[in-house]
Amino acid sequence: MGEDIMDFENQKREFAAERDTFNSEKKGLNWRVLDAEDKLMKERALHAERQKEWTSACERSNRDLKAARDDVVKVKGERDAESREVERLSALVKEKETQVVETQKSHAEAL
Repeated sequence: MGEDIMDFENQKREFAAERDTFNSEKKGLNWRVLDAEDKLMKERALHAERQKEWTSACERSNRDLKAARDDVVKVKGERDAESREVERLSALVKEKETQVVETQKSHAEAL
């Protein structure tokens, strides 16, 4: 019977050692999980910040491109208006030249 008690005590000590090993491994795993969760939260926050910056940059770029496009449309409109004015003036100059030539011919014939 004394041997059974010693055997029981040995098993109890082995179990306590295994329990201590298990608990220390469990704590280590818990620390790693907490660390991984912390890293994940930091990465999510960083991603959200970068997403905001990217969105802001895209909005700025779109605004700049729209302003440039508007300027191009405005300049094209001005150019077209000026081209029409040049054509009108060219036609007027040709008409006046024709009138001058006809006037000179009539004066030359009159002489």
